[in-house]
Amino acid sequence: MPTTKLVKLVYLIDYSYFEHFGETLTGFQYMWDHHGPNALSHAIKAEAERLAERGMVRILHKPNIYDSVTTEFSLAAGAQVGRLDSGAEIVVSDVLHLYGHYSVKKITALSKKTKPFRNANQYDPLVFDQSAPVERGEPGDWEAHRSEIEELGTTSQEEIMAEYGLN
Repeated sequence: MPTTKLVKLVYLIDYSYFEHFGETLTGFQYMWDHHGPNALSHAIKAEAERLAERGMVRILHKPNIYDSVTTEFSLAAGAQVGRLDSGAEIVVSDVLHLYGHYSVKKITALSKKTKPFRNANQYDPLVFDQSAPVERGEPGDWEAHRSEIEELGTTSQEEIMAEYGLN
């Protein structure tokens, strides 16, 4: 997937994870950027490049119509992806299911509609605690969901990505 789509999907995963657990999954901090939310110091792209150096991610550079190069990332063949805890698996799965098929333009527009982005000015850091959802589930909801996961099993990130054509 193109860099912009990767960045926006990771942002949406962090945003959703924060809404449920009060912290981001990745630990990245975000800022207001012209193209929507972006991790400070381009941390998502830098991490993808580090994973490429370790042979876990494949990078493809393609010429584009702007006389420049588009960078695309994908999981490398045979890459072993570690398991996530059940809460993280649910969030990643949900975000990929809901938005993984979106075009770069559509996912960028969606990420710009999030409260942290709307509440910031250009180049400001994004403050996630302003984005707390209006409604929260009941305390027993999460335990019921965990029981369902234990009953039905889980899906690896690699299987999810393959299912949505993100590898």
